Amino acid sequence: LESSVPWLTSDALGGALGPMATSEVTLTLDHEYAATLPIGEYSADIVFTDRDHPDGELVMAFLLTVEAPPVGDLAVSPEEGWLLQASEAAGVEGETRTYIVTNEGEGTLAWAATSAEPWLLFGGEVSGLLEAGESAELPVSIHAEGLPAGADIHYGSVLFQNDGDPADHQEALVQVRLGEGSSSRVTAGLVAQYAFEEAAGGVVHDDAGALAGNDLLIEDPSLVSWGPGSLTTLPGARLRTNGPASQLSQALAASGELTLEAWIAPENTTQEGPARIVSLSGGSQSRDVTLGQGLWGGQPSDTYNVRLRSTETDLDGMPMLTTSAGAASVGLQHVVYTRATTGATRLFVNGVQRAAGSTPGDLSNWSHDFELLLGNEAGTDRSWSGRFHLVAIFDRALSAGEVTQNFEAGTGDASGPLLVATPGSGLAASGDVGGTVSPTEQIYTLSNGGSEPLSWEASIDGALAYLDGPSSGTLQPDETTDLVVRLDESLLSTLGAGTYESTLILTETTSGAGSTTRPITLSLEDNTSAGGGSGTDGGGNTGGGSNSTDYGEKPGAHNTGPHSPELLQPSGSITVTQDGAIIENVAVTGMIRINANNVTVRNFTVDGGFAVWYGVQVESGYSNAVILDGEIHSVRSAAVIGAGFTAERLNTHHSEGDAFKTSGDNLVRNCWAHHLGMGEASHADANQTRSGDNIVLIGNNFDIPIPEGVNGPGPGFNSNATSMNRSNGGPISNLVMEGNWLNGGNFSIYLVQDTYPMTNVTIRNNRFGRDFRYGPLDTGGVIPGLVIDGNVWDDDDTLMSIND
Repeated sequence: LESSVPWLTSDALGGALGPMATSEVTLTLDHEYAATLPIGEYSADIVFTDRDHPDGELVMAFLLTVEAPPVGDLAVSPEEGWLLQASEAAGVEGETRTYIVTNEGEGTLAWAATSAEPWLLFGGEVSGLLEAGESAELPVSIHAEGLPAGADIHYGSVLFQNDGDPADHQEALVQVRLGEGSSSRVTAGLVAQYAFEEAAGGVVHDDAGALAGNDLLIEDPSLVSWGPGSLTTLPGARLRTNGPASQLSQALAASGELTLEAWIAPENTTQEGPARIVSLSGGSQSRDVTLGQGLWGGQPSDTYNVRLRSTETDLDGMPMLTTSAGAASVGLQHVVYTRATTGATRLFVNGVQRAAGSTPGDLSNWSHDFELLLGNEAGTDRSWSGRFHLVAIFDRALSAGEVTQNFEAGTGDASGPLLVATPGSGLAASGDVGGTVSPTEQIYTLSNGGSEPLSWEASIDGALAYLDGPSSGTLQPDETTDLVVRLDESLLSTLGAGTYESTLILTETTSGAGSTTRPITLSLEDNTSAGGGSGTDGGGNTGGGSNSTDYGEKPGAHNTGPHSPELLQPSGSITVTQDGAIIENVAVTGMIRINANNVTVRNFTVDGGFAVWYGVQVESGYSNAVILDGEIHSVRSAAVIGAGFTAERLNTHHSEGDAFKTSGDNLVRNCWAHHLGMGEASHADANQTRSGDNIVLIGNNFDIPIPEGVNGPGPGFNSNATSMNRSNGGPISNLVMEGNWLNGGNFSIYLVQDTYPMTNVTIRNNRFGRDFRYGPLDTGGVIPGLVIDGNVWDDDDTLMSIND
């Protein structure tokens, strides 16, 4: 036996064994020697050799991991802040609070307490060692003579630190109010401020007046709406300075510390990327500082985070500081980030510290060529949707007490009405076909959070539910009323398995402040048989016939969507970057972005919440994506977009725009597209191709009748074509549409040769419905290799004249 390292020894280095004999060998770790090794991993080989046959040997591998000794875990109580109030300083003199320092860890805790305020006096030892489970007391008292003169509110803190773990610290806040106190905002160090008091127009002015050139231009006024002291941004909106905010970046870099403060109301908690709230940056991967909402790749989206460039980070400001999940919520929130010259960073939400860290180095590597942006990123779309009430930037780090003071001072909004609807969630019901459904109602409380009366209206888009009670009214300031939304139980008995959706629309008709929507969803399962069955297809068609050539059963609610919905687990947006990855059994709120080759997505749902442009996006340059057995809905532009993908058995519906956008090497088979074109000015297509080669659509049910069609979904769904093919983005060739059910559109199919050539198109054995506006087919230009044959009317199986 041989050992390759000195820390592993044996009680025997050799011996002899007769036939079928055994011998025990004990290996021992030399702890004394191992204790001298630095922290890390050490491998070793133990070699057993047959001396009579040198080629015969057995090698056993060992791994030694040397870890740092455990340190203590700091806990300080009480955790809540210490607030004292008196008419004059003498009234708080000598007031004392005792803090308990406890070691909740396994190792020894070396702790210390400090304070920068001379009016906070320690009455005991300010440092010490505590073994596991031990505690120490530290009395802290107020020395009133040390309170600064001329102020009504005094903020202080005691910082408790774990010397063995710099990230383990706790700050005990102290606040002394004298007289009536003060509710004014802290403004010392303010270098830019936006209060959104313009009420109209395309410019948001910098109210601070400390630096020049920081007014913000609204790129597209149609993507914002003004309210009293607020501005609401929609996806795609961007506010930016007219050129680099050089004076601002130079002031912050010279100071070495800063504060970003924002009074905001997120539209939802599904935004990710992160979605940019405030950014001094030059693109998606280069910035000085950015405050954002949400993470990426399936990580939580109900977070706030900040990336800050320093000489110790990369150019994107990574690593970032982020809160834990749940910090971001729908409704008005006060979000503050501070960075001190020591590198200490903190994130506060509504006056409470939600994250703390360190960004070491200095800010001397900041670029001074970046614009200041609100609501989006420069040069790309990382838009944030919500309501801005106040944004302020300081060239110093506000203390925790100053953050509290600004939180208590409020937004300072101009007077006006503000509609507030609670809860922020929608009505989500589920049940069995023909059985019990629960819940069947949702009660919303509407209130006026503003200072002037408002008028409101409520409506429901779709027939799934109705309002049980008044659909409009007025509210005085602080007045509330209940709004009851109920499912239409007479409709439930007629529905098959699938997911059905409507939308509650709440409109503040006085000024628009607070107008919002809430989703209404119903999921039904058919537990009567394992195989599903025929009958109503969910789009209003029954029967429908089968294609003369066998292209499979007509797609509908029973044979598209996730095959095992019981396996689905909630997820935020997912970005796939690993070749060959498999994404399955997920219920995504947001979108799936594919930045890799040979990716499979299966048994899934995607709910875009009308906050994302696409449900599944295959980014340019990647190929061989396979997307199977999923449901995609509530997107702004298209359910699936890209080149190089195969899509099968997808249920795509309730898009503001299209279902599929194909651009080459695509196979779309046995999919169901319906209820498209929810955007007010949309011209929805079940498939839209502007360029591309080798695009095959086979066995799909594209059911998008015009509103007045006999099977139409009703007003609000604006369809254009089951397949819109126009070569204005590049050449189109080898396009095949075979064995599909095609119903609706202005023309059901457009074949328009435009700027670029269109060649080799086959339209064969499709079944056409009659719910179009103008006709089943429109062609433009000469298309070499065009084949049209075997197409029939779906209602009577007769051949169509387009075959000629």
